[in-house]
Parts: sequence; structure tokens; C-alpha cells
Amino acid sequence: MAFQELLYHFYPDNQTPKPEQLIRSRWFNEPFIRGSHTFIKIGSSMHDIKQLAAPWPSKPAKPLILFAGEGTHERFYGTAHGAYMTGIREAKRIMEFY
Repeated sequence: MAFQELLYHFYPDNQTPKPEQLIRSRWFNEPFIRGSHTFIKIGSSMHDIKQLAAPWPSKPAKPLILFAGEGTHERFYGTAHGAYMTGIREAKRIMEFY
């Protein structure tokens, strides 16, 4: 069953037009990614995850690069909500600088 049919099944009064185009990622086919996700190496610590999330460079008042993503969350690494939460974390960090 197509997505649009499923939508109509649950919401018969739905007036959403049928999509004209579908865009999707092809992570598995990317040569440097291959559908990867965060994997915390055995023996790693929270310090290692904090290092991944640390701004670069760490010394100036305003760092040049900030890091967000599911691999930089101390508790929810490897999850979509971990990625979302780190985006919020880095947005707040930007607001502190400006």
C-alpha cells in the first residue's frame, strides 16, 4: 500500500495533494558512510564523547566550528532525538557567543 493510500485510509477527508516527487537519501551507497551510525568503541568513556562535541578551537572566545549530531550526545548517542537535542545545544551555544 502506498503512503498516500494509507493516509486516505486513516484520514478519508484528507485534502493533501499527491506528491509529485520523492527525494530520499542513499546513505548506504555513499562510499565513506555505507549506512553507518554511531558506535561507541569498547573502552570509550564519556570523556571521548565530550571531546567529539567540543567546539574547535577550544581556546578563543568564539569557536570557528561547533559539532552536533547523534554521536555527540552523552546519553542518547545513536538516536534521532540525540541528534535533535545536540542541535539545540549548539544553537544555544551560538546564541551565547552573539
